[in-house]
Amino acid sequence: MIQIRSNTFETNSSSAHTLVITKGNPEYYTPEEAYQELYWLDADGYWETSRDLYFGRSPFRVLSSFNDKLRYAYACAPSRKGRMKKSGYEGYWREYYKVTNVVKKFFGESRPFRGLDPSTRRTQHIGTDDRMLPKWLKDTGMSLIEFLTNKNVIVICDGDEYCIWTDMKKFGLINMDNIKLTIPEKEWWEEGFEENNDVDAAEEVLEDYKKEGED
Repeated sequence: MIQIRSNTFETNSSSAHTLVITKGNPEYYTPEEAYQELYWLDADGYWETSRDLYFGRSPFRVLSSFNDKLRYAYACAPSRKGRMKKSGYEGYWREYYKVTNVVKKFFGESRPFRGLDPSTRRTQHIGTDDRMLPKWLKDTGMSLIEFLTNKNVIVICDGDEYCIWTDMKKFGLINMDNIKLTIPEKEWWEEGFEENNDVDAAEEVLEDYKKEGED
């Protein structure tokens, strides 16, 4: 039997990721601290994460460490598309190497880092349901290395059929007084709606956040 519900807009369930920035003076990973987190580095400096590199709507995850946020950055810039042209790497390849080059510069020559292990890029499922990180960085004016090293910057991975993050806030499990800014993932079908309180709140706080960064 096929059930049709009147006056109901239905979509496939999708991811519902949120960028969270907490209040207080930010603390940053030093190159030494961050490098110690990448404990699966081979002799050539390739990083084998030993962890899943796909971030969808499940399981619920809180990404706060340099290691986990770097995994997320690579997932948002997957290396399995694009090809080499005379003008250089194109498409996702270019974004993948951008992540690698930013991290290499941060670590310096004394700490070898060459990006993801080639076998990982060939064999693992790498990516996200929606590539939100580039938009978050653009909206906040945040650099990639700021995202990776600022301990006040967190990513919540959730799904719109679970809404674990929303429920945790609703039932008082999250101290919202400690949060400066939240920018939730916004689905294409939500663009014309204004009832998403998190989106509205993020837009109100965003300009103040940018001004603080300029000072």
